[in-house]
Amino acid sequence: MDKFLPYLVESGICLLVFFVLYQAVLKRETFYQLNRGFLLFSILFSLLVPLMNIRLQRDPGPALMAFRMEPITISASGGYFSGGSRIISLDIIRFIYLSGIILFGLRIILNINSIRKLYRRGKRIPGRHYDLILHSMKYPPFSFFQFIFISEMHYSGKKLDDIIEHEKAHVRQMHSVDAILTELLIILQWFNPMAWLFKKLVTENHEFLADEAVINRGFSPEAYRLRIVAELFGIRSMPAAHNFNQSITQKRLKMMEKSKSTAASRLKFLLVLPPAMLLFYLFACSSQPADSTAKDTPETSGQPEVYYKVDVAAEPEGGVQAFQQYIAQNIKYPAEAVKKGVQGKVYIQFIVDENGNLVKAVQSSEVPPPPPPAAGAEGEVPPPPPPPEKIVLGGIVVVGYKPPEGIEQEYAKEDVQLLADEAIRVIVESSLKWKPALKDGKPVRSAWTIPIVFKLD
Repeated sequence: MDKFLPYLVESGICLLVFFVLYQAVLKRETFYQLNRGFLLFSILFSLLVPLMNIRLQRDPGPALMAFRMEPITISASGGYFSGGSRIISLDIIRFIYLSGIILFGLRIILNINSIRKLYRRGKRIPGRHYDLILHSMKYPPFSFFQFIFISEMHYSGKKLDDIIEHEKAHVRQMHSVDAILTELLIILQWFNPMAWLFKKLVTENHEFLADEAVINRGFSPEAYRLRIVAELFGIRSMPAAHNFNQSITQKRLKMMEKSKSTAASRLKFLLVLPPAMLLFYLFACSSQPADSTAKDTPETSGQPEVYYKVDVAAEPEGGVQAFQQYIAQNIKYPAEAVKKGVQGKVYIQFIVDENGNLVKAVQSSEVPPPPPPAAGAEGEVPPPPPPPEKIVLGGIVVVGYKPPEGIEQEYAKEDVQLLADEAIRVIVESSLKWKPALKDGKPVRSAWTIPIVFKLD
C-alpha cells in the first residue's frame, strides 16, 4: 500500500494539470472529437505514466553505501514519521481505500447487471450496426455498446427518429468504451474530485458529439432543440450508459448554438505537449549512474558481499512504512537519556541477506563522532553522514550521529550511546520478513540506513 499511495498522488496530480489545461484552453472549442481524444489521453496518461520507471543515465557521483529510509522521530510521548507527522495507521488507510474500491466496483457491476436484465427481458429489434431493446421499465432512452434501450411507454405512439439517431451516434463512436474507462478511473480514484470531474467532462463531450451527429444527419436544429427540452424531465438515469436525458441539457443547447471554432484554434491542442512531457519526466523517469567504474560491491576480503547498487531494493513484507511503524511503536526513549536531556539523530545501518533475513549480529554499537557541518544554504537539512572507513558486511551498526539543530550542548559519549543502544535493540528484535534485493535477477545482500531522531518534547 505504501508504494500505491505515491502512485495515487502522482496520478491525481496528472489529472489536475490536464483538467486545468482543458478548462482554460479547450473547453469552449467545438472540436468535439479532438476534445474527446484529449480527455481520453489525459485519463490514460494519468493512470499509466506513474506506473512507468524509465531509467535515465546521469553522472555517477559518489557511491551510496545504503538505501535510506525517511527519518523516524521519537519523543518521550511516542513515535512520529518524518518531520514530526504523527503516525496514522496504514491499516486504517488501507481499509478505507479498499472499501471504496469494493463499493464503486460493486456499483458498476450492479449497473451492468441491471442492463443485462433489461436486455434479457426486453424485446429485441435488430437493426444495422445496433439492436433496439424495448423494455417495460421507466428509464429514459440510453445506449450501451451496440444496444439502444427504450421504454415501451416512451416508444409507443411517438416518433423517435432523432432520439434513436442520437443513441446511434453513441453506438457508432463507441462511447461506451470511454464510459467504462471513466468508471475504472472512479474505482481507482474514488476519493479524488478530479476523477469525478473527468467523468462529467467525458459525458458532456459524448452528448455534444451525439447532438452534432443528429444535426449533421439533416434533422432540424430547432425541432431537435425542442425535443431536448421536452425530454428534459426524464425519469431515471443509468450510470455506465448513455442517457438521452442528462443534467447538461443547458450546456448542450448552448453548444449547438455556438459558432464553429476556427481551424487555427486547433493549434491550442499543442499546448498539451509541454505539461505532458514535464509530467512524464517527473513521474516516469528516474536517474541512474552512467558509469561503469563505480563498484557494485565493496572490497570484501573474502567476507560476504553487500551490494551498493541493486536492480530491485530489498523491502519488508507489508512495505517500508510498516517497518517504520514497527520501529516507532516499539522504540522507547531511554529514561536515563530523558533525565539527562540527551537528544539527536542516530543513523543505524542494517543488512538484509539474500534470503530476506535481517542480519542481526551487531558488529559495533559504538557511536562515531558527529559529522562535520554540511555545505549548502543556511538552514538546509544536511545529508546523512558518510559510512565509516571499515565496511560493515553483516548485521547492525551505528554509522553516524548528528546533534540537534541549534543546540550547542555537548553530550557525553556514554549518554549518546543510550540512544544508539535503544535504536539497535528494536531493530534486533524485529521479526518482520524481508524480500531480498535483486541484482541481475538474483537475490543478494544489501544495506539499509534508517535515521532515528530522539527529540525531547
